[in-house]
Parts: sequence; C-alpha cells; structure tokens
Amino acid sequence: MKKINPHKVRKQEEIDSLEIIKRDPSNSVANTKVAELMLMSERELEAIKYIANGKGASRYDWVAQHLVDHFHCRKLLAKKLNQNDYHGEHALKETIRITGLQPSKDVGITISSCMIVKNEEKHLEKCLSQLKPIVDEMVIVDTGSTDRTVEIAKDMGAVVGFREWDDDYSAARNASIKLANCHWLLTCDADEILEEKSREVLNGAIIRPQFGGFSAQILSYLQDDEGVDLFTSKIIRLFRNLPGVKFTGRIHEQVYDSIANHGYTSAEIPGFVFYHYGYQPSIMEKKNKVERSLNILYKELEDKPDFAFNWFNLANTYTVNGRHKDASRTGHKALELLKKSKSTTIYSTMLLQILLRSATLLGRVEECAELCEYAKDNGHYSVLMQTEVAYAYFLNGNYETALTEIDKALEMEWDPTLYGDKAVVEYKRHLIKAEILIALERFDEALEYIDYVIKTKPDIENLYHSKGVCLYNLKRYDESANYLKRRYNDPKRNKNSQTMLKNIYLETKRFEDFINYVEELIAKNEYDPADFPKWAFANEFLKRKPSLQIAEKMYEKIKFEDSSAIVNMARIYKINGKYYEAEQLLIEQIKNNPLDCNAYLNLADVYYTLKKYQEAAKHYQNGLKIDPNIAQAWLLLGNCFAELGSMEGAKLGYTKALQLNPDIKEAKECLAFIEEKEKELTEASA
Repeated sequence: MKKINPHKVRKQEEIDSLEIIKRDPSNSVANTKVAELMLMSERELEAIKYIANGKGASRYDWVAQHLVDHFHCRKLLAKKLNQNDYHGEHALKETIRITGLQPSKDVGITISSCMIVKNEEKHLEKCLSQLKPIVDEMVIVDTGSTDRTVEIAKDMGAVVGFREWDDDYSAARNASIKLANCHWLLTCDADEILEEKSREVLNGAIIRPQFGGFSAQILSYLQDDEGVDLFTSKIIRLFRNLPGVKFTGRIHEQVYDSIANHGYTSAEIPGFVFYHYGYQPSIMEKKNKVERSLNILYKELEDKPDFAFNWFNLANTYTVNGRHKDASRTGHKALELLKKSKSTTIYSTMLLQILLRSATLLGRVEECAELCEYAKDNGHYSVLMQTEVAYAYFLNGNYETALTEIDKALEMEWDPTLYGDKAVVEYKRHLIKAEILIALERFDEALEYIDYVIKTKPDIENLYHSKGVCLYNLKRYDESANYLKRRYNDPKRNKNSQTMLKNIYLETKRFEDFINYVEELIAKNEYDPADFPKWAFANEFLKRKPSLQIAEKMYEKIKFEDSSAIVNMARIYKINGKYYEAEQLLIEQIKNNPLDCNAYLNLADVYYTLKKYQEAAKHYQNGLKIDPNIAQAWLLLGNCFAELGSMEGAKLGYTKALQLNPDIKEAKECLAFIEEKEKELTEASA
C-alpha cells in the first residue's frame, strides 16, 4: 500500500471542483469546497471569489466565518506592527459584505507562552529572553524547584503558578493552560531556544484561526557537542486557546486529539524552529531523564496496555538509553498493535526507524531486510532507512553489499515530513561510504568522501583520524602524521592513531622522533608497553643511553606478558652500567626458559663487558647451540678464547663468524693475526 500524499489529494479535489464550477458556476458545494481548500492553503484572497457562491453548502458557515476571522486577525496584526495593509482591510470589508458575518469574539492574535519547569535556573533566563519580545504573556508552572527558577521567572515578568509533581506531564501542562489569557498558546521547555527568525513565521500563523494548531520543527542535540547529531521532529507547539483544549498522556503528552475534537486540523509552518538541549547526554544524566521517563511509561502501560503509542515511546526511550534489545522487543509490540488495528500514525515511520536501528546494532541483518520490505510496502521507506541498511551490512562485514546500498542512499533526498536525524543526508551517509571504502582498502576513493564531510562539518574530529588512516595506507606518511598527531575524544581512535604514527617513525627510520613520541605518551600515561622493545632498539641504534626510569616503568607493565622484555631490560641495565641487575634478570630468564638464545647471549655480553671471559665463553656457547647462525656471537666467542689464550678456540670463532658474514672486519683482522702468529711459530720451530 502506497503512502497517500494529502497535498496531492487536495490538489485533485480542487481540480475536480473547479471542473464542476466551470460547468455550473452557481454550484454551492463546489464553490465552498474550492474556497475551503484555498483557505487551508494560505490563499485566502482567492477564496473570496468562491465563497460568494457557496451559500447553502453544509460547510459554508464554517468556511465563511473563518475567512472573516482570518482577515480580522490580519487587520489586528497590521495595527500591532504599525503597518498599512490595504489589501487585507479591503478583503475584510468585502468578506463581511458577501457573507453578512462579523468576526468571532474568541479570535485574536495575542500569544501566551506556557511552560512547566523544575530547577531550570541554568536555562530559563535565556529561554524567556527569546520569548519575551514575541509573546504577550509568559506563563510558568513550577513543579518543585529548589534553585532560583521561580525568582528568575518572576524577574522576567512571567505569571507563575505552582503544582506538585505527580509524574504527569499533561496535568502540569494543562495547569499552565488554565493560567493563560491569550488567543494562542505557545508551549516550550526551558531547555529550548526559539530560533530568532521564527517571529515572522509566527505572525503568519496567528492570523489563521482556521487551523487549530501548528507544528514546530524541534532540532534536538543528541551530543554535548552542538555541532553534530541533530534529531529532527515535529510537534504541535502553537495552538488556539479553545475552550477545554488540553494535553493527554502522562508523558510525551499530545494536544493533537483535543484540537481535532474541536473540529480543527493542524498544519506545519516552515521556519518555526526550536533548538532543544534536553537530550544532550550530560543533561540527561544530571536530570536522570531516562529512568524518570521509563517509570512514567510503565504507569501508562498499566493503564493502556494495548495503546501502540505507549509502546512506541517506550521503545524510543530504550533507544536513547542504548538498550537496543529492549527497544526491539517493545518496538515490535507497538508494530504488532498497529498492524492489528490496521492503522497508520504520524509515528509509524519513526517506529520502523527505531526497529531498524536496533536490528542493525544487534547484528540482525535479515531482520533489517524484512523491516525495509515492510516499510516500502506501506509507504514508510526513506533515506534514513536506506542508510541504516547499508550500515547494517557494513557492521556485518559484508562490504560490497554495503557499498551498493549506501550508493542507493546517496541518490535519495530528504522528505520534509520525516522525523529523524537530518545529518544523515547532510554528511553521515557520505561518512559511512568512506568507512566502507576504507574497509575495502580503496583509500583514494575514501579520501574524496572524507574531504567532502570535512568541508561540510569541519568540527567532527573523527574525520581527521579517518583521513590520517587513508593517507597512512597510501604511504603519504608526512601528510598522515599531521592528522594522526591530533587528540581525539575516542580512546580507541587515539590508540589507533598513536600506533600508526609510531609505525611511520619506525618505517621512515626517524628513531629520534619515535623515542620522543613514546616518551611523551609515557609522560601522559598513555603508552603501550609493547613499544618497549622498539624503544630500546631505537635507543641502541642511536647509541643513546636510555632512561632507566622510563625503561623500568614500561618493563613493569609488560614483564609478565612478554619474556623478551626481560632481555631488553637487562640490556638497558647493562648500557647504564647496572651489571648486577642485568645479570640477575638474565639468570632468572634462563632458569625459566632454558631455550632462550637471547638470554644466554646477553648474559654473555654482560660478562664480556666485565672481562669475565670464562663465564662469557660458556654462555656464548650455550646460546650458539640453540641458534648457531649469529655471526656477532661467534666473533665475541672468538674474542673470549683469545683473551683466555686458546688460539684454536679463537680461530674457530672467527672462522664461523666470517662464514656467516664475510664482511666482519674485526673477525678478518683477528683471524689474520692468529694465522700470522701461527706462521711465525711454524717458521721459528723449523
């Protein structure tokens, strides 16, 4: 079943009615229908022509009265703004003449802002400062503040009422409505800011009493960083102060049904925007919003267990809290109830998005596909869902399919009726494609998408990490290092960047930079103990005496995980003249691992430095029994035998060394010296 577009339906109704009028200009029903359609689409001046021939139709009185009321409100606004509205005044006189009606006594253009608050001293003054120039009255109901909230409200000129909090948002909202005296009610929260440009937009709304209410676009920040993750939703925030109008529902309270019960529809106003800070993690945690919302929702479900909207709200709250299994369970319950009632609601699309998100993060790729097919069949499919599907395949490691799906998402446009994260269209789908291309090792292509996102959203720090990764894999090391040096809020990305930057220094033989960077990380306590042998090698390569303090700090973290660290620490002790410490470490290592060739050879090096040639020779021989292919060890063994007066042993050592590496100058010279001595002895004995 395809989703019906109400705008197209109304357009067709108008076309059909105009055809009837063309054949029968005096048809009252068709004239009234066209007048109503124009009245409800901001074409009130055009509607006058048709309402003149509408008398007798069942909808005539309602349409005619609201046409008069519209032009009356338009006249009031012009007077308030000190403007001349000739066309509006003429239209009012003409409409009164044609219909014989006078403006209703309960219509006007004054606005009361209505808020409920508790401990909002941090946000309230800023919120009211934005509202004060726009509204005629500010009403605030306090539900138990213990800070300066009430004092601030009174100082700002608000009408202040009090109500004990009883876990019922509608009851509190309705208490604020009872205190309001204006024709229109504007509801908002203290942690919201009305966009400055909305004032002119509101003027276009309050002159149209033919609508019972108007939806605002709510842009909610989902991260403490205001530059990213804006969730878009639409909620009725401006509505007429009709007799008995009220909110329903303990939480996620709605006024839509009450407006409808008065015989009115609601409309959207482009540009009517609130920025909402209440979903930022720091505020959510401070106010314990999730647990509070869950407790109220549980009560709602006790009263209305078969109300799909309650299950939807519960699923949404679980999603915000990261409880995706619970979100999936309760979301499917909501969907089951909607299917059972064969109804589609304004939140159906968002419900499917929640279910799809949960399935993605739970790794349920098949469920994602099923949800998408259902969404397509029922007119709910969107760019948000297509992007989510691509991300699901990506997380599942199916990169080629993910690439195909994200390309489809990149061809789709944002539907203005959507609820959700508009950043998906602005940059997130591009970022997902970049991640997919990185996984496919197509780094050149990934860079193109990363650069696009950086241009669009330069304040997203993780982009620079991804760019560094691509440049690193393309061996553009100098460029890569500039991005990998940045600090990231994500510890995992930081560690990854650090690893790659260290690899760059090692691969390009920038050992000095490597040593300095590792020691910088050690000072911040962010080092990787696995860097210990590389750090030791870099120091030794540069013939630097490594810091004992730094070495011991790294060694303590790794000594039980990597036996080679013991040998490295012993070498550092030796370089720093701590021969006893080096000896003890190596003896312990040989005891624990009798086949550790390096331990024998390094212990031999300690004894060699101390001129204990007998002990040194013994351990060189033990090491060479395990691995006889180390030329330097044979050279030093030869030196030991030479010092001990064993020319045959020395000759063997030098010969073996040269067999493994013919370029060892010292071995050549020593062997030549021995052979010369042997020759001299032979000649002398002859």
